[in-house]
Amino acid sequence: MLLEALNEIMKTDGEFADIHVLQLEKKVGDQHLWEVFLEEKSQSRRFALSGCGSGLKTIILTLLNLLVVPYVEKEAKKSYVFAFEELENNLHPALQRRLFKYIENFASKNNAVIFITTHSNVAINAFYGKPDTAFYQVTRASEGSCIARVSEPTSAVNVLNDLGVRAADILQTNGVIWVEGPSDRIYIERWLQIYQETENVKPRVREGFDYQYLYYGGRLLAHYSADLENTAQGLIEIFKINTNAIVVMDSDCIEGTKKDVNATKKRIRDELQSSSTSYCWITSTKEIENFVAPELWQEEFNTKVALDPKESFNKYYQEVNKKRKPTTPPKVELAHKIIEKITSQNWNQHGLKNVIADIYKHICIWNAEPSV
Repeated sequence: MLLEALNEIMKTDGEFADIHVLQLEKKVGDQHLWEVFLEEKSQSRRFALSGCGSGLKTIILTLLNLLVVPYVEKEAKKSYVFAFEELENNLHPALQRRLFKYIENFASKNNAVIFITTHSNVAINAFYGKPDTAFYQVTRASEGSCIARVSEPTSAVNVLNDLGVRAADILQTNGVIWVEGPSDRIYIERWLQIYQETENVKPRVREGFDYQYLYYGGRLLAHYSADLENTAQGLIEIFKINTNAIVVMDSDCIEGTKKDVNATKKRIRDELQSSSTSYCWITSTKEIENFVAPELWQEEFNTKVALDPKESFNKYYQEVNKKRKPTTPPKVELAHKIIEKITSQNWNQHGLKNVIADIYKHICIWNAEPSV
């Protein structure tokens, strides 16, 4: 129980095969000393906890309170009120996130009440906006201290300011998915949701916490660059905004023509290959709308005409709606309507599942979480 939880939190920082509590020959007065030893799995060596860093001791003490104390006292975990002070001390950010994630899951699973005091922006990121979580700010007043609940985003920003956290420290999201427009985001969010549910993968990633979207606006992509070495082109540098980047681009290749992916998209694709934390998706279809099962568009437009994988969605929309004049389809409105019909049975068109799996894995890498 304790060992499993410890390995879940430590992950790439260390994996242990066993925990031993042994009596030492050394005495203090007439009493023998006791020591906790951790057996490392990779090197099959045992080392004393007393010789380890404070961060590992913090994690073990936290787990002793959450798991061992209720077990020894034979009490339900929900009957306790747990309180922890500044758990972030001596823990690097990735380890903090994993510890706070464990605490969040523990509280939810056991209906437990947990108080945490912190000065860490990592903790604020980990818990802010989560269900069943409340934030309170304690400030110094003329006659003691004052406590107030933090419920609005502007109040949260004030908390960060009071902690001395700069915008560059906190407002830079863990990663950015660059899309042409808002309808692309709607589809990707739905596909990510279905992928996580059907594959039962962990951790579950969420927009606004684990990643964010930015829009490059179609032809404006020509003014962007992901080239880390050549920055003298007067282009907007993607990696200066965030080094963790996924760029999604329509191929715009039309069936029956020899049109190839344009030079700008090839350049962005090649530039993104320089970073292991970046990813480029140029659609195998003409546009992202072509990944929607054809029968869903037929049902939406009440037509027998199917949308081909390399057919222009604008052209298809005009045809099925019998528009005499060129008309731009309301893509955002249509996306919101059609995702309600996208299910685990009809979502995987043209190898879409493999692409979404790659996007999910990169988001996990951004958040220092191995995907399982």
